[in-house]
Amino acid sequence: MRSLFQDLTLIIVSAGLIVLAGLGCAAEGQPPALPPPTPTPSAVTVMIRDFQFRPDSLTIKKGTTVTWTNMDSVQHTVTRPTEGGIQVAGPDSPILNKGGTYTYTYDTVGIFDYHCRIHPFLKGSVVVIAEKIP
Repeated sequence: MRSLFQDLTLIIVSAGLIVLAGLGCAAEGQPPALPPPTPTPSAVTVMIRDFQFRPDSLTIKKGTTVTWTNMDSVQHTVTRPTEGGIQVAGPDSPILNKGGTYTYTYDTVGIFDYHCRIHPFLKGSVVVIAEKIP
């Protein structure tokens, strides 16, 4: 009568042989082809604290999502600048109360300044690049 240990050993060895047989089906001398990794954009957090964006300057790759969180007891916004009375590209949040968050994904390469509409001296900047950051 076989033991449970012998049965498990047989199953593990059989599974290993099946895997090795599958590897042998790849082109001779070549490792099996693996699917390319799916790129996933990264995420960055900016805290609004003591009337400052922290950090106030970011360099990120295209496709990165930035989330601002208001940690102050007063309201703030994350607002893109205007040119000729028209808002240019970039984030444009509603008013954020304490603990409120706003998320924006940067899909375009460039330099994106922003400020708090309520406190215009509160400013930040995001530099978006196409390639990976070293």
